[in-house]
Amino acid sequence: MSLYNVSEDVRNVKWTDDLARRNEMASYLDYYNNDEDSYVSDHLDYLYPETSYKLKKYMDKYPLTEMITNDKSIAFSTIPNIEIKGNDSLTNKLKNLLIESKLWGTMQSVDSMVNLVGKTGVMPSFRDGKIKLDIITPDTCFVTQSAYDPTVITELYYEVSPRFDSPTKADSVQTYVMWTPTYFQYVSVDHSNGSMNPLTEIVEHSYGRIPITWFSLEYSTNSFWSKKKNSTIASHRNIVSDLTNIAYTVAYQAFSTLVTRGLDRSLPINFGVSNYLNLPPDVSSASDHQADASYITPNPKLEQMWIMVNDKMASAAKSAGLSGDSYRKDSKTYSSGYELKLSMIKLLRQTTINRSKYLPAIIDLISLIAQTYNTHVSNTYSIDSMVLDVEFNKFEIDYSEKEVLENRLLEIEVEKAERELALSPTTTNLNE
Repeated sequence: MSLYNVSEDVRNVKWTDDLARRNEMASYLDYYNNDEDSYVSDHLDYLYPETSYKLKKYMDKYPLTEMITNDKSIAFSTIPNIEIKGNDSLTNKLKNLLIESKLWGTMQSVDSMVNLVGKTGVMPSFRDGKIKLDIITPDTCFVTQSAYDPTVITELYYEVSPRFDSPTKADSVQTYVMWTPTYFQYVSVDHSNGSMNPLTEIVEHSYGRIPITWFSLEYSTNSFWSKKKNSTIASHRNIVSDLTNIAYTVAYQAFSTLVTRGLDRSLPINFGVSNYLNLPPDVSSASDHQADASYITPNPKLEQMWIMVNDKMASAAKSAGLSGDSYRKDSKTYSSGYELKLSMIKLLRQTTINRSKYLPAIIDLISLIAQTYNTHVSNTYSIDSMVLDVEFNKFEIDYSEKEVLENRLLEIEVEKAERELALSPTTTNLNE
C-alpha cells in the first residue's frame, strides 16, 4: 500500500518511527566519519549537567568506529573469480564490464556499510555513457512493505536532494526517487510529516522488479530492516567521553590552587592564581582559629583512568571479533602471540561465512548490471539462461615469526580454528 493512500494519522505514526530509524543510522555514519561531537556533547550534558560546559572545551576524539568497521570489513580484500558457465568469450566481456562499473571497489565500501549500519543496497544506473553503482544506505531511504510478507518491499524511496550543513525549514522538503517493480517517479517528501507530492510523470522500466540488490548479514522474518544495534557506537561515545574527562583532568591538575582558612573572601588576595578556595575555620576545634593560606595541587588517579579507557577499547574490539590488545593506546600490555593468531583466524573464519552470505546478492547484482547493459548499451547477455559461478579464494595465513609456545591449550585451539577455516565453503552458482 502506497504512503500516498494511507490516512494522515497512520502516515504520521509510520513516518515518525521510520525517521527515528533513519536518524539512528545517520548517527552511526557520523561516528564512522569522526563527526561525533554533537552526540558526545549531549552525552556529557547527561553525565555532568552542572559542569559539562567546562568539559566540552577539552572534547577529545578517537576513530574507534572507523577502525573497528574497516578492520573487520575484509570480505572483498581479494576479488572473487567470475565465470559464465560454458562461455569464455562472454565471461571476459562480463569481467571487463564489472571492472568498468567499479564493482569490486564498490563492494569494499558496501562491506563496511553492512558492518556499520546493516542492510545496504546497490543500484546500477546508466549515467554519462557508463554503468555506475549507487550505494543506498538505510539513512537515505525508506520503503513500503508487502502486506503479505514484511521482509519484501513493494516501493523504495531514496533521497536524491543535496545535503546541506545548515538546513533551514525550507530544506525539510526533499526530493526522492520512488521505484516500484514497473516504474519510477520523482516525488517531494516533507520530512516533518512524510507527506508526498509527485514531481514528474511516471516512467516505466523493463526490470520487472525494483532494480536494487540488498546486502545484509542478518536475516529477519518480521521486518525488512534489521533491528540489531551496533554495539561499537555506544563504546565509541563512552570512550570519547572518558578521554575528554582525562584531557580536562590533565589540564586542571597543572594549576596549583590557593587554599585559605578563616579569611574574609572580600579581602583582596592577589597572588596571580586563577583557582581559589576558602575553607572556613573549624569552630568545633579547641585549637587556635588562626587564619591560614597554602597551595594544593590536584593529583587525580590518571593512570587508573587511562587503564580503564584502554580496557574499554580492548573490550569493544573483542566484541567485534578483533584483537583487543591492538586497540590499546597503551603499548605496555600484550597477550601471547597465540591469542593474536586466534583472533585473526576467528575474523577470517567469520569473513568466510560472511562471503557465503553475500554470494547470492553478488550474483543478483551482477545480473542487474548485465541487464542494465542490455537496456542501455547492447543486448548482449541472456539473463534468464546465464549461469554464473562466483568463487572466492581461500584465506592464507602467513606467520612471519614463530613465537615460543606459551600456552599449549591455546595453540590447540588455534590449530582447530585453522582446520575449520580451511573447510569453509567458498563457491556458489546462480542455480543454487
